[in-house]
Amino acid sequence: MLCYFCALPVDGSICQSCERMLRPKFNWLPALPNICMGGALYAYTPVIQSVIHGMKYDGNFKLGNLIQRAIQFSDIPHLYFETDGHVCVPSHWFRQFFRGRQHIPFLFDIFKGQNLDFSSLCHRRRYSRASVGLTRKERLQSISQRFKWRGNSSIQSVTILDDVCTTGATLSAMAKLLKSNGIENVYALVIAHQPLDKSCKNRST
Repeated sequence: MLCYFCALPVDGSICQSCERMLRPKFNWLPALPNICMGGALYAYTPVIQSVIHGMKYDGNFKLGNLIQRAIQFSDIPHLYFETDGHVCVPSHWFRQFFRGRQHIPFLFDIFKGQNLDFSSLCHRRRYSRASVGLTRKERLQSISQRFKWRGNSSIQSVTILDDVCTTGATLSAMAKLLKSNGIENVYALVIAHQPLDKSCKNRST
């Protein structure tokens, strides 16, 4: 057999090298506007990219099981379990229509096991173009007024959950919205961090 990810000969379905890439290793994100602390569970390796793209664009949730089963409580700092609310970056209903169910709540299923609800605190009210390939400035313009907060005044701290952080524009924009609605502390946790390359950084300044 060949490894699903790298196509090297292997006894099972995944080689040891690719399997190691599926083991989370938490790292703090660079400082982001409006975010108290941000963290990522993976680097954006080809294996993690393949899993996320397979879920996001092809509806292959069997791939997502590889990440979902790998993430343990000990991989995530306790502060992310202690906030008042947890919000997955929501997809617009039209995008869900042709992509299928949302993959971010599925990947962060470990939070549901703690009776934490990330149901409908935040709503995406405007359809927008995909952010792949956009600079930070373009992402911020695209994100403006895209979300609507539905939480109540008792919520004072929120963890935003997303799949990939590149420029951090989506997380920062959501955090700005939450702070404008009285949320004192906003944290962010993503599956993977994909730093921009130098050419993208030059375009985004």
